[in-house]
Amino acid sequence: MSAVAVLMSLYERDDPHLLDTALRSIFDQELPEETEVRLYLGIDGPVGPALLEVVERHRERIHFLHHKKENAGLAPMLNDLIGLTADEEYLFRMDADDRSLPQRFIRQIEHLDLNPDIGILGTAIIEHDLAAGSKRVIRFAQNPASARRDVARRSPLAHPTACFRRSVFETVGRYPVVPFSEDIALWFKCLEAGVKFDNLPEPLYEFTINANFWKRRGFKKAWNEYLTWSRGVHRLEGPTWRQIYPLARLLMRIGPNRIQKVLYGNVLRRQAEFSAP
Repeated sequence: MSAVAVLMSLYERDDPHLLDTALRSIFDQELPEETEVRLYLGIDGPVGPALLEVVERHRERIHFLHHKKENAGLAPMLNDLIGLTADEEYLFRMDADDRSLPQRFIRQIEHLDLNPDIGILGTAIIEHDLAAGSKRVIRFAQNPASARRDVARRSPLAHPTACFRRSVFETVGRYPVVPFSEDIALWFKCLEAGVKFDNLPEPLYEFTINANFWKRRGFKKAWNEYLTWSRGVHRLEGPTWRQIYPLARLLMRIGPNRIQKVLYGNVLRRQAEFSAP
């Protein structure tokens, strides 16, 4: 019997209904024979009774529950969860308000089994805007060379779609504790260490945009993201005109929400198709 790990963190602002959907999508995965899904769930600080009720409803299928008394942030929680994993070769990320499509895990496992040089594998996403009632497919870099070449301009993959080989964390250590930008900081750390990224073109993950998504995108997040991106580009490439991309991203992030929503998903950031199943 082999096993894969799923790392999920939730906190007080998460939606109980979306959490229930997220957990069900993990337990309903189509998996290779003799493969077990082990969910490592972190509760980051105090949460309300509605969220706790959802967790309790699924408690028997949660492999390990880790509850911090105080909210510490995503990076410290993920680092804790990584440290709690056992012998799983593959570690999947998952957000508490999204949904993994039934074939997500098996498709990522198959691709990594066939491509031992790939360290981190993501997928295309279906971006679901709850307020607008719309969906669109977003695709990321389709090969390691593109992921490395374009990192100054866009993220090499969507963080919650990532499937990591355990060896990645053995090589680079844990997530850098950079508030709001732990994923970007990790991507640069991995690229510096020679870790290769790739993405499946199929949309195997439904990413939810709700009111909290825009509330989290304030100046502090934008500034931390800019510093992380700018410093990462400098470490990888030295002085370069490509620093214009982190700066352009900062200017977009600090603009009014209505402008952010128009520019979100544009060519500076990702490739988008304005329809989805």
